Amino acid sequence: MDPCAWLRNNHAEAVGVQPSEQGDRVSALPKRATRIEDFRLRRRLLLVEGKLVNEPPIVLSTGITKTGCQELYRIDGKGGEARKLLVRSQREVRVLHPPFQCRRSFVVGGRKIALNLWVVTRHDEARQARELIGRTHYVEGRVRGMLLVAAFASPHDQDFVREYVARKKDIDLNGLEATPESWMWLRPAGGIIAAATMSTLYHGFPRGREQLCEQVNAERLIAELHRREERFRFDPSGEPPRREFLRKLGLAWASRFAVEAPYQTVGVGKVLAETAAKVAGERYLPPAKHLEVLRRAELAREALATLGYSRQQVVENPTENVVLRWFRKRGDFLTRAGYGLLRSDPVAPVWRVDPGTGFAGPPGGKAQAFLLYYHKQLK
Repeated sequence: MDPCAWLRNNHAEAVGVQPSEQGDRVSALPKRATRIEDFRLRRRLLLVEGKLVNEPPIVLSTGITKTGCQELYRIDGKGGEARKLLVRSQREVRVLHPPFQCRRSFVVGGRKIALNLWVVTRHDEARQARELIGRTHYVEGRVRGMLLVAAFASPHDQDFVREYVARKKDIDLNGLEATPESWMWLRPAGGIIAAATMSTLYHGFPRGREQLCEQVNAERLIAELHRREERFRFDPSGEPPRREFLRKLGLAWASRFAVEAPYQTVGVGKVLAETAAKVAGERYLPPAKHLEVLRRAELAREALATLGYSRQQVVENPTENVVLRWFRKRGDFLTRAGYGLLRSDPVAPVWRVDPGTGFAGPPGGKAQAFLLYYHKQLK
């Protein structure tokens, strides 16, 4: 029998989105799990016993490697078919296959809407998700990490939500001209309509992590690393080794939350953020205990004046100021999904492209931008 057959047999079943999750949290390694001794990755495709799995059931950018004490196991079902592929890392077990997928419901205009969400395992879906993020998200650049995407379970639900949002924004869909900006309002129902990424932020140390470390009492962890890591003695800044610190803290980073324009402001972002926390807690590698999000938001200067905004006051007290209180009171898709807003810092606004000239430039000083830091403790 082909040694990879146990992976391929259930692939068609696994990639179809079902009403409930495929594989829940695994707290301990089952006794009937069989260890796979010979495995490796080749351009994010899994090789078992030297043979390539042409339809990989693994998640792109999962973090599975031969290092870091990671072990790969399988649990066979009836007839030799594989039911689960497990990874053990840092004494915790994560389900690698079947891929994560679920269905969530929310209410729009008095109607119950079903949304399918899943972690991308195919290259064509990854390309679609990256294109969506490039169209709708304010941050430019390469999209990295695990991709979580969403699509409506029914085309009728999608049409209903699109028409509902159009009415709220006074958009006449029948009289809308076909332009690059209006394309998403006119295209047929179907396909991915929202996406987010999950990874670990190694290339920076956001200021909000200071408040996070205070909340989770990370001082003991930092002291332990100071004792264990010899390179601390040669580190003039005194900061812990970033990669080792984040791994032991169990901190994952969710970013690039993007929803197509016709489906914004109705709750899709909240559902996406809730599911991202679930995926980070149950599927992400290395195992995560905390999830951080950085978001740039803008407030009009007229609104800031009514709040009694002072840049100096926000800079001196970034964890308790009028801006934070305003955002907490008003709420956004992250706070409604259970994320805590810990800090705000004034930053430069995002440059926007002028349709007339085709060049990007500052928005003109009518708004002040803030970098908001969110945290969610994972179950």
